[in-house]
Formats: sequence, structure tokens, C-alpha cells
Amino acid sequence: MPAIEITDAKGLIQVTGTGVTSTSAVTVSGETTLNACVTEQPCVPNYSNAIIQASATKTLAYATHCARPVIQTVACVFTLPAIGVLGQTFWIVNGAADGTLMTVSPNASDKFLWDVAGAAGTDNKDIINTAVTAKKGDYVKLAFGDANGWIITELGGTWVDQS
Repeated sequence: MPAIEITDAKGLIQVTGTGVTSTSAVTVSGETTLNACVTEQPCVPNYSNAIIQASATKTLAYATHCARPVIQTVACVFTLPAIGVLGQTFWIVNGAADGTLMTVSPNASDKFLWDVAGAAGTDNKDIINTAVTAKKGDYVKLAFGDANGWIITELGGTWVDQS
């Protein structure tokens, strides 16, 4: 990501990185701003219709979770509903502390059409944001693929396929 530069009469302030924010106060033209959001990945806007998930397992449902960010606050295994609703999407965000495991499991008869490694998927195999690499803000966006399974449309963070 290219640097963002803001120049005022007193000097140059430079911000660099991907999804990195600062907690330091910055004064520009007499105005002081404090950035309070500190994550490796972009934050979910606080005005969103996010659903907070605070249990170890959750089966997602179209009527409740579709097209809304689902934010885990503890280690969680998410199970996707059986595939079959064209245009449906899920966005699952690791909102817990760095090092918190997040697992996404397709329905037993479904798969991720292309897995994290880019290979053809296998029925009933998970994708995992491992505790070793997980960062607050890591996420996955999924969409209806076809009768066989899901498409991973976007990943943030380090993910692996279940072996």
C-alpha cells in the first residue's frame, strides 16, 4: 500500500502499511485527533448491522446471518448451512484477541469449491484461521457457489485448509 502523506505548515505526517492504524495523538492545523482502532485488518464499521458471536460453536442461518458481518469474540467453529440459496453471502470476522482460533466448516455434504491453497475442494473439509497466526480483524467472505459448495470470495489474514 502506498504511503499516505498529509502536509501542514509544521511538517510532514506519513502513514504507511496495510490496515495498520496508530494510537498516538496527531495535531494538524491546531486540531488533535486520536486513532483508537488498532488492528492488523480493517475494522468493521461501528454503525454496521454486525452480529456478535460469543460461544464456541455456531451454525449460521440464512435468515439471521446472511450479508451481515458475524464477529466472533471467543474461539469458535462456524458451520455453514447446506448450500442452495443463490446470491447468499456470509462474512465472518475474528473479533477476538490475537491468537484466537476460528474455524469455518461447510455442511457435511458441501465443500469450498476452491480451497485456501487454490486446489479443488473436498466435501466436509474446514478452513482454519489458526491460533498461531490469527490476528484480531482476520476474516473470510463466502458466497453461494453451486449445488456442491461455497466460493471463498475474500480472505484477510493467514488461513489453512483442514488436512
